[in-house]
Amino acid sequence: MAIAAVNFRIVVQDEEVKETSEGGIILARDERLEKERAAKAKVVSIGPTAFKAYRTIEEGKEVNGHCPLKAGDVIHYSPHTGLKVVDEEDGQVYRIITDDDVMALVYKRG
Repeated sequence: MAIAAVNFRIVVQDEEVKETSEGGIILARDERLEKERAAKAKVVSIGPTAFKAYRTIEEGKEVNGHCPLKAGDVIHYSPHTGLKVVDEEDGQVYRIITDDDVMALVYKRG
């Protein structure tokens, strides 16, 4: 199944929570920390009207302005939000959130 966002929605895929350290030690499953980590996700698809506030009107027509996200970006979003959907073919889990749920864009230093 292919999934694409519509309207002002964004499809994301939660990052996997590590269960072992790099050295192979099994980490304790603290549910509170797991939920906080789950609020970090990779952007899969962005709807055509997401971040409409970044768009402008020129000569009476709406012009796409700068959208702060693109597919592949990593974001932090409001925890406990959105709708979880499961791809029936391969079991991948996605979450559909709104553009207002995006809290931050994660950049790599350097």
